[in-house]
Amino acid sequence: MLFNYKKKFLFCLLACCILSVMWPRSSSADIAKTKYYRAEACYKKLRHSPKKQKYRCYWLGCIEKFQSVYRHNPSGPWAAAGLYMSGTLYQELYRRSFKASDKKAALDIYKRIIKGYPKPHQTHPTHQTHPT
Repeated sequence: MLFNYKKKFLFCLLACCILSVMWPRSSSADIAKTKYYRAEACYKKLRHSPKKQKYRCYWLGCIEKFQSVYRHNPSGPWAAAGLYMSGTLYQELYRRSFKASDKKAALDIYKRIIKGYPKPHQTHPTHQTHPT
């Protein structure tokens, strides 16, 4: 009788292992894409609410969402877009706050994008010249 329980237990354990390997998982790019779209929705709400635009906390909340896209996978396909939008929001915030720290944050982010991400013609195969 004890042997039967061990067999059933091992069978269930094996089935769980097989299912966990075969179960579809979200890719890192899908997660980053979802994060990006959530950050974009945050920014859209902010753009359409003059009342919220007056408060720094709403700007910083959206900026944080865009930066989380970058932090999720700094070398992923959505990273540069997340950084760019966080820089853009800091720039917009500076136009309202006139705080030097907001302007500096925007410039630092833009510099990081320029330094850390190659130009499209260097990475995209269709932009490379082929010898004839």
